[in-house]
Amino acid sequence: LPAPRRFLEPAHYGGLEQPVATIASRHWRSRATDGHQPVVVDVGCGEGRLLAGIGDAIAPVLPAVRLVGLDLSKDAATMTARRDRTWEVAVADVRRGLPLRDGSVEILLNSFAPRNAAAFSRALTPDGIAIVAIPSDDHLVELRDAVDLLRVEPMKLERLVDQSAGYLALADVVSVDESRTFDAMAIDDILMMTPNAWHLTKAQRRR
Repeated sequence: LPAPRRFLEPAHYGGLEQPVATIASRHWRSRATDGHQPVVVDVGCGEGRLLAGIGDAIAPVLPAVRLVGLDLSKDAATMTARRDRTWEVAVADVRRGLPLRDGSVEILLNSFAPRNAAAFSRALTPDGIAIVAIPSDDHLVELRDAVDLLRVEPMKLERLVDQSAGYLALADVVSVDESRTFDAMAIDDILMMTPNAWHLTKAQRRR
């Protein structure tokens, strides 16, 4: 198995899945539907775990929801498509736009993936929401201190808000803080599924 799937399958990011699903479910409960089939899109869907969590959370409220996964990686898109054959999945580069009709998406998810606020805004319905997950300043701090990894850019939330100005308005911020203990294989998988994979020396990986 590739590192991202091997690491994510045991729900190591379960602490993120629940808040995302709760936000999505709360959004549906706060508005009336007009009978159309709502669309949920995960931009940078990876292996589809967060998309599945949203689907499970809102199914009791809206069982006919359409789930769509988009990812630049063909391998990731393939893994997502195999998770549920009813989902619609495509390979797409968000930096070049999204293969979606304007105003067609009720919930857009973007987790630890490249963003395009203008494309997100065009795809969303007038009352749609974007759920964007970004690393905090202390994301993987123990590993960064032990192995001298790349640092998370400071003030990332403020930059996200600035870059989204004119397209998206910040409605709420939810912090997810969780500590876990991993074995050597899981730690190596974490390193290989982040930008650090391009910079690590053999000595750093051994450490």
